[in-house]
Amino acid sequence: MNDWPLKSAHKETVASFEQQLRDTQQALWGRKKLFVWGAGVRGTLLGLLLEKNNHNSFSYIDGDSRKWGMNICGHMIQSPEELWKTSPEDLYVLIPLEYSEDVQKILEKHGMVEQRHFSVIRSTEKQNFQDTFFSQYDKKILLIGGSLFNEILLCEEHDNDLKEDLRLRYGSTMKVLSMNSISIGGYYYLYRLQLLCGQVPEQVWIFISWDLLTEYVHKLPRSQHVDLLEALKNKSGVSDDTLDCYLTQASLRAVDYKMELEHSPLRVFDGERPSSESVHRGYLKKSLLYSVNTETESFDYLKSIVDLSCQYGIKCRMFITPYNYELVEEYFGSHAKALVGENFAKLQQFFNLHDVPIYDMGRLLPNKDFETAVTVNDAISKEGRKKILQQLGAWGL
Repeated sequence: MNDWPLKSAHKETVASFEQQLRDTQQALWGRKKLFVWGAGVRGTLLGLLLEKNNHNSFSYIDGDSRKWGMNICGHMIQSPEELWKTSPEDLYVLIPLEYSEDVQKILEKHGMVEQRHFSVIRSTEKQNFQDTFFSQYDKKILLIGGSLFNEILLCEEHDNDLKEDLRLRYGSTMKVLSMNSISIGGYYYLYRLQLLCGQVPEQVWIFISWDLLTEYVHKLPRSQHVDLLEALKNKSGVSDDTLDCYLTQASLRAVDYKMELEHSPLRVFDGERPSSESVHRGYLKKSLLYSVNTETESFDYLKSIVDLSCQYGIKCRMFITPYNYELVEEYFGSHAKALVGENFAKLQQFFNLHDVPIYDMGRLLPNKDFETAVTVNDAISKEGRKKILQQLGAWGL
């Protein structure tokens, strides 16, 4: 199998993609042409899994003209126009996009029928999240976090992710609500909905990565998760005007793709795929090497989380997640270490004002415990996850 640029992924997404590929085997075999619509992270993951399942001949379709003519591991990225050159009966399209409705409409407009000519490859991560959200537990610790808890190295796909490791350690005393790329505002409303549903824990643990505190991340489409929050609200039956206002704003932000492009690391330069190092540098510079401003929307929501905890008598703890400090300092030198130190001091001052402890895992893990791919998709190895659990124990938690 080719050496794919993607080295890590959401464990539940990998499992659900593999299951759906098995379910569509009969449709895939015998077709003259196989296409994957979307040459991003999810499309890359699906391509890797196709090769793993002996489907080696396929191409990518993408609406971004800058990608046309490029390739991912030898699989060409082409314009949607390429599809119309072949009879629908001689091709099959797999759509791994999170929001696939527009693509489905395009295919149907050209006479293609779902299951006969194309399939949407869906992840079960959001349904699993909903199941966890409404599950009962002993209400000792509610943990809210991001991708740290969900991502695994693809070479370790049969190992637990950090979320599963925590469940083994803490059992029914802990509930873990972790969703990739969700903003601090999303954290707040997940927490608020839990409390309004009567799920009031003794403690809440909030895990914060440095990119969540930038002045732009809360505006990015990928940070909104409108459909998830709406589904949780509707199923809970809770009436919450404040959440309704937030969802209205989030719906507008969710389609601001210009904002996404402006603040995402560039992966295309003059028609060529950039080097791994250039992508890493761009990502780290945007997400880590900035001066924290505590007068932003993200900090307003952190303050709201603290206030909500006080209102319900819940012990609130904040955690800074590990980052690849060795790589950062290799690229940017001692300036990076000093800047991150200054930013952590600002966080300490902010939370000290509210009598909230903050635990710093930032420099916990060396470079070897991280896997960073060209697609800027970071994950921590099994050994790194073990060190995180050990650190929690060292803190007496």
